[in-house]
Amino acid sequence: PGKGNQDPGAGKHQGERTLSSAAEKGVEMRKFRGKYPIIAGILVMVVMILAMLLASVGLSVLLRVMPWLGQLGEYALQLPVELAMLLVMAGMAVLLGMQGIFTCRGRGFLKSLIPAAVLLVIYALAGVENLILSIGSPMRSFAAFFVFLLCMAAVGITEEITFRGLIAGMIYDKYGATPAGVWLSVIASSLIFGMVHITNAV
Repeated sequence: PGKGNQDPGAGKHQGERTLSSAAEKGVEMRKFRGKYPIIAGILVMVVMILAMLLASVGLSVLLRVMPWLGQLGEYALQLPVELAMLLVMAGMAVLLGMQGIFTCRGRGFLKSLIPAAVLLVIYALAGVENLILSIGSPMRSFAAFFVFLLCMAAVGITEEITFRGLIAGMIYDKYGATPAGVWLSVIASSLIFGMVHITNAV
């Protein structure tokens, strides 16, 4: 039969099968992370690193094609990379069925923030002084400082989603019924976090 005689419902059925297959894979991923949360956590970390590498490679290619982009500044170029990683990790949360990490639990956001408020203020003041007042700082203009804030916010949110939301959350969901399980989720996620950031100390 010619193209004009094709079943109009074939495309619809194909789309339904694709959605069904994606749903089945999503269920399998949720079962896997529930059974092997630490391994799943390491895989999440690997996905984050791969997303960062791919975004960085894409940015490098773009700079070769349009070298004038380099004039935008270091943080303006880093921001798209960080936003790409943020989107990938948010997608991972959806695939793993962990959208609950985006809702505030426990005492609430503001009450949970109070114990760390003093340290946050000290770090913020130190950062502002270092970035604005230091000689030769690239942060002298307000626009550059605003881009820097956006970039650092994207970094922080991505790491919170990845390590405290996904990795610690998966381990806690399986072992958090006991105090030892709570400690395991904290220590294991902290070790994985340290593995990723160990190069910062080298």
